[in-house]
Amino acid sequence: MRDLIIKKEILRREFIIWMVLFALSFVLNLFAIIKYNSNWMELITQIHIVLFISLFLYAFSAIVRILYSGLRNLYRSFKKPAE
Repeated sequence: MRDLIIKKEILRREFIIWMVLFALSFVLNLFAIIKYNSNWMELITQIHIVLFISLFLYAFSAIVRILYSGLRNLYRSFKKPAE
């Protein structure tokens, strides 16, 4: 059985995408705390919810990127070659 090798650049890109989505989730949590005048301790106590939301957003973005790539490849396969 062959090993699956993931390049360092791909791992770095995916980690950066997830970190951006984690930061977005964290900012959304911060916004909710400010808007609803909640206790600032929720910034720490709700970190598991922030993590879950960031993973959900990452999965959603992965699905969108896969669909985009598939549709782009499908379009390229039906495109007539230049004569």
